[in-house]
Amino acid sequence: MQSRSAAPGAILTMLGSFAFAGAAVAETHYESWPELDLWYRLTGALRLELTGSGTRDDSGDRTDGTGAIYLDYRMNDPISWRVGFDYVNTLPDGPGQNNSVERRVSLDFNYRWHLGDELLLTDRTRLDLRNIEGDDSYRVRNRLRFERPFKLARTTLVPYFNAEAYYDSRYDTVSRVRLEAGGVVSLGKIWEADLYIGRQHDSAPADKDTVGFGITISAYF
Repeated sequence: MQSRSAAPGAILTMLGSFAFAGAAVAETHYESWPELDLWYRLTGALRLELTGSGTRDDSGDRTDGTGAIYLDYRMNDPISWRVGFDYVNTLPDGPGQNNSVERRVSLDFNYRWHLGDELLLTDRTRLDLRNIEGDDSYRVRNRLRFERPFKLARTTLVPYFNAEAYYDSRYDTVSRVRLEAGGVVSLGKIWEADLYIGRQHDSAPADKDTVGFGITISAYF
């Protein structure tokens, strides 16, 4: 029964991955993806997350800033839910243009499997309800994540690999595929760092390849 429930998400991600692999060569942009996450445990099953992130591309002329708040609920070991709100500010591409503001409500469903004693597979499906400068649209994202923790002396290292496909209602197609590989390392009782490299292909509204170098610092209270 578990394999059947995973099938739609796995198929979507694999199809997106094949599309990414076969996409025409496009100009590649390089970005940094910094992020700060603050987690607060409200109950044994409920957590609040506050997030701030930004992006600067290789030209150095454009910076995006995002602030978000999320509420996570873990129903049991395999299943968790999440609801959140994002405020996204994008600076203009050139002089004489205005910045763009997006308000986004996100709804997540996560299901995870323990593959053997250590390997963990998580299938996340996310619905983004978006309002960009007054225009409403939605986006469906499906991500598969493989991870395996290792104990290293006084710390823990968790290498992982993500593959994610994005369906965008504005273009009525899977318009983006994103692959990431990295590792999460604990830095003490409450801090951890996630260092990763990602490659993203956008097919709409235009072909674009992006390579990102990301760091996420998280604190758990």
